[in-house]
Amino acid sequence: PPWRHVLLCFTFLEPWRDPCEWCPNGQTWTVAALLPCWLLYPAMKGVARSVGKQAGVGGLISLSVLCWLLSFGPSLFMFCYQDAFISIKQGLYTYVWPPAQIPDFVLGVAVAEISRLDKEHEVQTIASAEEAHDEGLAGRSPEKQLARQARMKGAIADIAILVGALLVFCVPPGEVPRQSAEVFYNHGLAPFLALFLYGSSAQGGSGLLARLFRHDALVSMGEYSFQVYLFQYPWHEIFVAIGDVSKAFDMRNAAGTHNVNMGGFMFFFVTLW
Repeated sequence: PPWRHVLLCFTFLEPWRDPCEWCPNGQTWTVAALLPCWLLYPAMKGVARSVGKQAGVGGLISLSVLCWLLSFGPSLFMFCYQDAFISIKQGLYTYVWPPAQIPDFVLGVAVAEISRLDKEHEVQTIASAEEAHDEGLAGRSPEKQLARQARMKGAIADIAILVGALLVFCVPPGEVPRQSAEVFYNHGLAPFLALFLYGSSAQGGSGLLARLFRHDALVSMGEYSFQVYLFQYPWHEIFVAIGDVSKAFDMRNAAGTHNVNMGGFMFFFVTLW
């Protein structure tokens, strides 16, 4: 019944029951998907720390690969088993269904731990060099070596995003959105995003893209982007209603497929932000 659907949407449980049942504010599926990840983050962080201590960076890389296979593997299997086809419903279960997001989140936690271990190693290297200098022992300055490593990591970050973007253009668009090869966007690009996060974290942000993303204008937009994403649809529908009632403008055409009034849309866009 409708009341149960609304109740499950308000409690962020509807995507667990059926990710194909879109809530009135569809963007809230993101909160429903990330809520278990946020709640489990302390445990995930503890697991990553434990793996890092016992198996080092190699163990964390293995954990990252395993997480990616768990998230991307089902889509690849369905695509191969079903003659290069994945239905929209299957695609939603690999993305909107909250458990489907947990492996990607763990992947991010593992990459963060690798970055932390790298930073810890850098601090130890500098401390050892300073100790050797105090004892009068000649040694190579670690700053140049660390700076060179940071530039290499920044290059890895830039290349990862570039390759990921090229792969997006290589995937042929389907006749129907969100099915077949387009489903690969859900988790297929996670390794490239992980490489970007790792590479760009060196020395507080390395690489051309990291420096670009540190621009004050982009940082300011990023501070509010999640709120804008969550509230864009209900705010848009309010403007649609205002236009329909006042007859002053139309926010979408008769088929309801796209906006037909640039002035109304810009007013919606500015007030949303």
